[in-house]
Amino acid sequence: MNFNQFFAFLYRDYCIEKSYKIHLITKFTTVVFQLLVFYFLCKHIDINYFNFLFSGILFSRTIHYTLVSLNETIRQEQYWGTIERLILFPQDELITFLYSTATKFVFLIIEILLLVMISHFLGLYYSLLQIIFIFVFTIFSIILLLWIGILISSLTLLFPRGDNLVWLITILIDLLSGIYFPPELLPEPFCFIGKHLPTTSMLTFFRGVLYNQSVLFNKLGYTIIFTFIFTPIAIYCFNYSLRNSLFRGNLVSY
Repeated sequence: MNFNQFFAFLYRDYCIEKSYKIHLITKFTTVVFQLLVFYFLCKHIDINYFNFLFSGILFSRTIHYTLVSLNETIRQEQYWGTIERLILFPQDELITFLYSTATKFVFLIIEILLLVMISHFLGLYYSLLQIIFIFVFTIFSIILLLWIGILISSLTLLFPRGDNLVWLITILIDLLSGIYFPPELLPEPFCFIGKHLPTTSMLTFFRGVLYNQSVLFNKLGYTIIFTFIFTPIAIYCFNYSLRNSLFRGNLVSY
């Protein structure tokens, strides 16, 4: 791993983001507001449901980063007109784009830390071991589910203005994976799809370990199998989409 390049992207984005302080404040305020809305809803329905929902919100933030960060980075570079400079780096283009998501990863860690801190004041108490597990699981989930984000980025390279497609996929994964409610509550066809998503298996494993219910290694293994199968496919699709965009001359279109 090229740490110099990683920190160079981190420093570049830091210099940009510090010029937009209101944007940063709004970004983190939105996360807090979302948590408080769900807390007060659960308080009037069933406060025990907040435990279930909070773990889903944590996982949802990770899913959102994994699915959207690479795509947003590519769109940002297209908007700035710097994407062609990035692909001139003497290394694989996908690696360069992943390095450029460094700042978004730091923001994700800050968001999760903020959520865990606020949850303490809302009556959810986690031990130090549980907090460490949350952050380790977050990184592990990003690694295992990154292929989904790569596939989505491939689609948006092929189809300009595909942001609505990204939004739709993210919403569907949230709904079908059991983030807000168990997949069993969905109609039968959607329930079947939800139960077989790798994101559902990851979330089930996360909740089982976090709340000391059980360690479902079969759920984790199911996601790992998906990763081994689809990661090479996702990388191939990304490289094909990038080469196709270069050939058609619309790489800078967004």
